[in-house]
Amino acid sequence: AAPSGGGGGGGGASQADVFAAVGVPCLRDAWRGLNSAVLAYGQTGSGKTHTLLGPPRGMHGIQPSSSSPGRGGGGGGGSGSEFGAALGASEHDGIAPRLCRTLFD
Repeated sequence: AAPSGGGGGGGGASQADVFAAVGVPCLRDAWRGLNSAVLAYGQTGSGKTHTLLGPPRGMHGIQPSSSSPGRGGGGGGGSGSEFGAALGASEHDGIAPRLCRTLFD
């Protein structure tokens, strides 16, 4: 999810799309007790930091959701609806704030 006008070719995926494709599988693996990591590799200016953190102010205001206690329903299989709180937080948040919010909510 490179910022528009940024380096590597004008990415077309939203932060929510990237989280759904990368973050949700990592969370499921982590909740099953498997090691999980997200890495960003690429050319300078291609949007790695933007994808991981969001815009420069993306880390401000991270607060737990009051919708449900615990981990949003656990790490079982399913459609991914248990991760809805993280997806709805802010459309500009990157993968890291969404992962943290989901893990610690």
